[in-house]
Amino acid sequence: MKLQENSTAPAFETQDIYGHSFNLSDYQGKRILLSFFRNVACPFCNLRVHQLKKLAPELKEEGLEMVFVFETPKKHILMSSLHSTLQPISIISDSEKLFYKLYHIETSMIKFIGSIFKSGFQAQMKMAKELGLDKIEDEKKNSSIIPADFLIDEKGVIQKVHYGNAVNDHMPIDTIRQFASDSQIVG
Repeated sequence: MKLQENSTAPAFETQDIYGHSFNLSDYQGKRILLSFFRNVACPFCNLRVHQLKKLAPELKEEGLEMVFVFETPKKHILMSSLHSTLQPISIISDSEKLFYKLYHIETSMIKFIGSIFKSGFQAQMKMAKELGLDKIEDEKKNSSIIPADFLIDEKGVIQKVHYGNAVNDHMPIDTIRQFASDSQIVG
């Protein structure tokens, strides 16, 4: 069953790709964008990472922490120049998909295939190609994972949930910005 807004975000503990200990519970008192991506070879995921990387200083200043989870093995993430340079954003490798299961991230070949016919697919693919974000390799990729985003408040409660309907379907940037700016008032 998919997670709902106003429910407690399931905590998990691991190491990020940089070897730092990561515990979601350590983020109590902070606002978080927790994003689950498909893999580092996904041009749509890479486009989204590129967009969020550009916004990272602004969002961090507003008090929003970002955590990205990929099903790609750590060594493949570290080989990617886009992903290996995202510090201070925590990047989690979950090749066993333990956290994907914990957050009920969907795997759907039907949605994967249907993505091709969704609005914005071709434009996003063109943009990813122009930025060279379609050239990253991952031999162990799972193309049928559908992305999901969670905005978690200072108390560890999920305030916004977005389970994608296609491989290029993420929570709108404006929703993330609004959540981050609200932290200035609340936090």
